Amino acid sequence: AELTTLGALSAEQSLTPLGSHLALLPVDPRIGKMLVFGALMGCLEPVLTIAAAMSTRSPFVSPLDKRDEADALRKKVYGTEQSDLLASLRGFDAWQRAREEAGWAGAREIARDHFMSMRSMESIEQARRQFRTLLEDARLVARNRDHGSRKGKGGGASHALAADASPQNRNADNAKLVKAVIVAGLYPNVARAEPSAQPG
Repeated sequence: AELTTLGALSAEQSLTPLGSHLALLPVDPRIGKMLVFGALMGCLEPVLTIAAAMSTRSPFVSPLDKRDEADALRKKVYGTEQSDLLASLRGFDAWQRAREEAGWAGAREIARDHFMSMRSMESIEQARRQFRTLLEDARLVARNRDHGSRKGKGGGASHALAADASPQNRNADNAKLVKAVIVAGLYPNVARAEPSAQPG
């Protein structure tokens, strides 16, 4: 039933074109659908990060003695759309920029100041690489010669791939499209926060 809802199986229980692509990706079907749509819609890099964040622990931490401070900072700096996934995307991008500009010392500094988990950030980065390799192996995206070799001061693959000129990233900065890809992958398990009614 889930695969039919996702559009991977037809009513006759045969693979759809989407299902044929998902069959090549040994990941949760929802994450697979997000990855396929991200590649097709030209916003692969942010979707890689979001899919990776869904597969690991939250990159943010809330220490018991500073929970309110941590939550307030996360919402102020990374959470303008009330979306944990988009906050994770922004947080990871900021962490990676800091690492590229100032090395691991910069990564540790922003992690400390912005209540981020270094271990979770590294796990997200690793999952991103794995997801991209799966897409490359399935020939859903072209192999990127710089992937895994473009280095910043921190010695990791650059987040700047999101700004490259390849077709798979032509819409990497289109936040509305990225949101649509997230919803397409997670549907029907999505919810919208309604503004609370003001007392009369």
